[in-house]
Amino acid sequence: MANSEDRVQGSTNPIIPGFHPDPSCVSVDGIFYLVNSTFQWFPHISVHVSQDLINWIPCSHQTEGILAPTIRYHKGTFYVICTNILLTGKAETFIVTSTDPIAGKWSTPIQVDFHGIDPSLFFDPNNDKVYFQGTMFPEIPADGKLPEGILPEIVQMEIDIATGESLSGKPKPLIRAHAGGWAEGPHIYFKDGWYYGLLAEDGTEINHCVTIFRSRSVWGPFESHPQNPALTARGTEEYVQGVGHADLFQDEAGNWWAVMLAVRLRNGRFPLGRETFLCPVTWPEGEWPIFNNSKKIAMELEHCQPLPAPKQKNEVFSTPVEETLTSSNPRLVYLRDPNFSSYEWLEAGVSIVGKAANLHTPKGTSSLVGFRQRFLTAQVSVNVIFQPSEENEEAGLSVYVDQLRHFDISVRGKNIIFSVSSLQQPTKATEIPRQSSDPRLGFRVRCMELMYAFDVKEEGCGESWREVETADSLLISEWGYTGPVFALFATSNGKGDTKPVLFENLVVE
Repeated sequence: MANSEDRVQGSTNPIIPGFHPDPSCVSVDGIFYLVNSTFQWFPHISVHVSQDLINWIPCSHQTEGILAPTIRYHKGTFYVICTNILLTGKAETFIVTSTDPIAGKWSTPIQVDFHGIDPSLFFDPNNDKVYFQGTMFPEIPADGKLPEGILPEIVQMEIDIATGESLSGKPKPLIRAHAGGWAEGPHIYFKDGWYYGLLAEDGTEINHCVTIFRSRSVWGPFESHPQNPALTARGTEEYVQGVGHADLFQDEAGNWWAVMLAVRLRNGRFPLGRETFLCPVTWPEGEWPIFNNSKKIAMELEHCQPLPAPKQKNEVFSTPVEETLTSSNPRLVYLRDPNFSSYEWLEAGVSIVGKAANLHTPKGTSSLVGFRQRFLTAQVSVNVIFQPSEENEEAGLSVYVDQLRHFDISVRGKNIIFSVSSLQQPTKATEIPRQSSDPRLGFRVRCMELMYAFDVKEEGCGESWREVETADSLLISEWGYTGPVFALFATSNGKGDTKPVLFENLVVE
């Protein structure tokens, strides 16, 4: 996908465009490893690598995660800790390990007895102990009713990193939000005799912020930074909004950096969802860290310290990863837990067998594969070869956020269908009779910051595209966890399997 005008010269943010929320990052031997959560998308934890903090390559996935992962490195091993909540309905926390994340080799998950969200790990350099932090509600009374005003807090326990077992009993309260709000996304660091606690507060919406605390003891008590929140965009007219859920790390030169999530908000719209942004951090000895030279996060990076330069050639970074229809492409995503027998990868593209689940189905397996929308202006086209044998059989191209928010252009029965699903209005579908009986069709979506335009091309009816309909990007710009995916889909809409649908010649530009 080409860098278009929303990534102008001089801009470096977002460093990972398209929905990539809840970033966590470490630096090891000149390579930066960054993980994000993906919620309902498979693979469930994405891993990106970089040598310069600006150019990132997707390299592997760990397929058990879901929510707000943290990555850490200790004595030759990478640790990713995460909460799985969407697949089971329960907050299940686990750790996976690897000595080579680029190769994608991860251990069997190690379960941690914690039923909250946003887990993190801290390897204490002072005593070789490992501490677990997470977000959870205070203990629920016997009657099951929480007192009014009780909000989540940060808790901690010492754990055995090999087994995930607690060595200090139940999680103990550690830090509460600085102004009595919602606290989450904790990370602990040790520097200059102080333990620092970094939090996300006030929910992942317009009031999102980063706060920091410190203590002489890993168990607290933690004092709040006198100028908390340390980083936020709330109450401003900045283009970059919803700033929060940060992580701190150092490069090989000893410079500090932070990654965080944010959205690009204009005219009430932020169609790409929560993306990963970067800022420099100045951290004087014994003092509080200063984020982004005390300025708001912007598209252009503050240049108060040099970006790291690649110190060695690595073939992983030599070739960009584009959106191509190959089964090994690390940019590919599937909805929830895919049934891989429904997909046959061919030289020209992919053949997909549609299942009963459709784009409105909230759970289970759907026949859908695609790529994140990574730029505000883009164009995607694909050829579809499919002749529905039943009125319920459908296949097409979708701009898909979740089961409640998606724009679709498809063939169903003898009609072209354009459908808009949004939280702001009932689902609206328009049927356009096909002009040709030829099973070959072309679908195209043209993306602009304010709208999407959908086109069709029918074989036997000339070579030109004709516009079917447009949709306002505001309809999918609700505060939520993910963002749009250009999705190829097939469905029987509640019936048995469809015959295979061939998608070929995908072009993303």
